[in-house]
Amino acid sequence: MTDFFALVGIGISAFVATNIDDIFVLMLFFSNSNYHKVQVVIGQYLGIGVLVVISTLGSLLALVIPQYIIGLLGLVPISIGIVRLIQLNRTDSVPEQTIESVSRWHHLSMLTVAAVTFSNGADNIGIYTPLFAKYNSASEAL
Repeated sequence: MTDFFALVGIGISAFVATNIDDIFVLMLFFSNSNYHKVQVVIGQYLGIGVLVVISTLGSLLALVIPQYIIGLLGLVPISIGIVRLIQLNRTDSVPEQTIESVSRWHHLSMLTVAAVTFSNGADNIGIYTPLFAKYNSASEAL
């Protein structure tokens, strides 16, 4: 039974650590009068749900891929960040097409919040996937 409480503690710690940045984004949504509180909350739950599903599917790869190769997957977000940083230095302005596409989705507030939560959730996937892969059997979870 002690293992169960340890797992709950690990889960809570991982969730809090990966969602601190979401609190600031949610404060912006809650302070905007165009978004109703219910839409923000449902959108946040949808976004987190999608992140958990993707992390769960990613952890299933641990059953097929050897453990040492999974450790190398940590290089993927680092390389993506380096490429994005290089692209950011090349272009300083935001394309107008991005601004127009955001205004088209404005009437779908709930999906906008979910999309922002999902796009802000790379750290969630990066933490949840190896965590789920490590504790992937029922005997380890109970």
